[in-house]
Amino acid sequence: MKPYANMRPVLAVIYNPASRGFHRDQIEKIREYFELHNKDLEFFETHRKGDGSEIAHTLVSAQKPPEIIAGLGGDGTLNEIAQSLVHSPIPLGIIPAGTANVLARDLRIPFPLLEACEVLISGKIQTMPLGQVNLQGDSISRFFLLMCGIGWDGFVCKSINPKLKENFGKGAYAFETIRSVFTKKLEHFDIHTPEDTYLASTLIISITAHYGGNLALTPEATPFDEEFHLFLLKSKTRTSLLEFLGRLSLGKTQTMKDVQLVRSREISIHRPGISLQIDGDYLGETPATITRIPDALRVIVPG
Repeated sequence: MKPYANMRPVLAVIYNPASRGFHRDQIEKIREYFELHNKDLEFFETHRKGDGSEIAHTLVSAQKPPEIIAGLGGDGTLNEIAQSLVHSPIPLGIIPAGTANVLARDLRIPFPLLEACEVLISGKIQTMPLGQVNLQGDSISRFFLLMCGIGWDGFVCKSINPKLKENFGKGAYAFETIRSVFTKKLEHFDIHTPEDTYLASTLIISITAHYGGNLALTPEATPFDEEFHLFLLKSKTRTSLLEFLGRLSLGKTQTMKDVQLVRSREISIHRPGISLQIDGDYLGETPATITRIPDALRVIVPG
């Protein structure tokens, strides 16, 4: 952790025009703000999935890389940028403009545009661990900032209509979640940690306290914990799924008899064919190993 206020950063802002909270006038407001503070900056627009990672990689590899790479968008945009900042000295800045903005919420980044910009100038740098998923004999490997969902949670993200997500944001997830209760038959799968073995129909491996916006699924989790917080839904009945949704909306899932909360740094799923998502986007199917990577990402937080 170190002060950030006395540095004069060259700032690169990667923005996703498809983010639900993005508006074109935000660019000029950000530009004017940093010009007023005598800070140089450049904007880079993404056009398709994966652009955020590619742009960030190019910036990190440049002869004179920027001192900060910021994401103007939602958690998906930040996830893409973070893939290229792992173990890099360049910190990630956050300007929330997405559907859920879970990472911003947990890091206490203010949502008003110019207040978030102020954090990039007067905030401090902290180093946080990340999660890493490996699928299909390590042929697919990706880092995550918020959570990894396996089972029902992964199936919902796999089934969601991209157009609905673009137009309705969290409403699209809510619709697909309810629909899946009545159309998807859940299956139990194995969960192995160094401490124990479990059986569940849904596993959410959390880094953050919040889930899907302001829902507190693992309220004791923070992005700086050394271990994951594991939320296990053990039942696969429709009644349990409906009870889970009701209790989730009230922040009372921990009182369910079919729920178990544990912590671990490493998880493996041996059973094949179970849907898996990270940070709200479908990634693939198990088998999978999920590992906590310490000191992986530098991020600018409020001072």
